[in-house]
Amino acid sequence: HLRRLAGQTWTDHNIHDPGITTLELVTWALAELGYRADLPLADLLTPPQGAPLTLGDQFHRARQVLPVRPLTALDWRKLLIDLPGVKNAWITPTEAPPLYADQLRRTLLRSPPAHPHYRKVRLHGLYGVTIDFMDALNTQAEQAPVLRAVRATLENHRNLCEDFVSISPVPTQRFALCAELDLDASASVTEVAARLLFAAADTIAPTVPAYSLAQMLARPLPDGRPRSIDDIFDGPPLVHGFIDEADLAASELPDELRLSDLI
Repeated sequence: HLRRLAGQTWTDHNIHDPGITTLELVTWALAELGYRADLPLADLLTPPQGAPLTLGDQFHRARQVLPVRPLTALDWRKLLIDLPGVKNAWITPTEAPPLYADQLRRTLLRSPPAHPHYRKVRLHGLYGVTIDFMDALNTQAEQAPVLRAVRATLENHRNLCEDFVSISPVPTQRFALCAELDLDASASVTEVAARLLFAAADTIAPTVPAYSLAQMLARPLPDGRPRSIDDIFDGPPLVHGFIDEADLAASELPDELRLSDLI
């Protein structure tokens, strides 16, 4: 079967080949699952003699079986925003400088060789990371531990054939916001000013809140359907609650800021 379907690209079908090892592992796992599926359900759920009958001992919890390793850009953003000191994070594909395969010497070079027998090689799966720190972290000494945690998280969770080539903080851009306000006679000027500054800051750079399980269950999906446990635990397991992907979409890096939105 393998020779007929992939004989031109997979030519080694011996037991030392990793692909054969993977096939044997999958075959063994399917055989084990088939064996267990044929056992009576009562025998599978019956605890050992004298052991207490608790659901926690009989079934895996949702956090153990439903989350997966980060795969999409939203998964990576969730994982990084969950770290202490990170207010927001963005993942963008990065195009690295090309490499050159010298077909005569069979080497990979950073610059083209002197002869014409070479091929340009483009590397894929490279990403850049941009980090927005919490407002209280203003100095490099305060931000350095957060950057180390970000780097360690990326290295510990990255998938095969992908790498993160840069981690950079969001640069600070100062601006002045001037407004003329017509207040109600009973309004508190200090309170209104504070609320206006908070609303403007949250519009320009919105925070990504974390929710409890009960709060996530109460939040419907964008299409109006109720949110299931599978939907909530989809993605990497987080430590400080759950993050709604709708909030991630609302906190993407904006291309423009409209004065009408602030008004």
